[in-house]
Amino acid sequence: MKVKLFPLILILMLASSVMMASYRNVSGENGAEITVINPDTGDGNFIFSADTTPLRTRFNATVWAYDVTDLFAYQVYLAIDDTLLNITNAWLPEWDSSWVFNGKVTIRPAPAFYDLDADGYMESVKIGDSMLMGDPFTGSGSLVIIEFEIIYIPEEGTVSCNLDIDNSDTYLLDYDLTEMSAIKTKGYYEIKKSAPPPLEHDVAVIGVSPSLTTVIVGNPVSVDVTVENQGDFAETFDITAYYDDTVIDGMTDVSLDPGDSDVLAFTWDTTGVTPGFYIISAEVSIVEGEEDVEDNVYIDGEVEVTE
Repeated sequence: MKVKLFPLILILMLASSVMMASYRNVSGENGAEITVINPDTGDGNFIFSADTTPLRTRFNATVWAYDVTDLFAYQVYLAIDDTLLNITNAWLPEWDSSWVFNGKVTIRPAPAFYDLDADGYMESVKIGDSMLMGDPFTGSGSLVIIEFEIIYIPEEGTVSCNLDIDNSDTYLLDYDLTEMSAIKTKGYYEIKKSAPPPLEHDVAVIGVSPSLTTVIVGNPVSVDVTVENQGDFAETFDITAYYDDTVIDGMTDVSLDPGDSDVLAFTWDTTGVTPGFYIISAEVSIVEGEEDVEDNVYIDGEVEVTE
């Protein structure tokens, strides 16, 4: 549905009974700029990650005028890609001291929203204002605030569009209703959906705990080994416990689902072991496709074997 907007200057003329043949002549003497600004970053970029920004999120853009002289009226026409965004609202920032017409008597017409392709989403908005009396504005200040809604997030990758004000329906007028020469800087919107992390095969030993730190030769030592499946697939693997480089015992065909862990009990028979200090460790076999193998071995402290 298209909402009809009477041109801002026609409203101005009717309100102030001014009829001027020089309507919207362009002056080249003003070095003004009209810019779309992200109020959160201070630049013109609106960059979102779909990992943290859900569908239907709303955000605002502020349109600013810089270095204007004798500003009497203005209009902003902003257009976007309505397959990505929906324009949901627009305001004159009357409450804000940075507004160019703050404290002045103005017309303040309602904004007009356009859905030219009748898809239920607004792809453009026209909004502006004009003074009725008083001294025109010189300096820099805000013009309008426009609200957008994110209506599309890609399954993977990046989509983007401009917040485009670089058109003939965006303009600044001085006291003589002459259009100021102005640079019009559009904003840039982007949302990115990261590719999901690749699925992994990964098993690990996350703990080795001997029951004793000192043992007399011939006495048994219980060794608990904690294993965990840190990957995304069910795995079957072997596990071996050691004192130094000598095997204590082993288990085969241990199975764990993703995220599960288990404590496996081994018994170290110290019969015939030479007295001394021994490092206790455990190792799980590398499963097919596993890349993170550093945690397949876990080394505990020493156990002293005495006579």
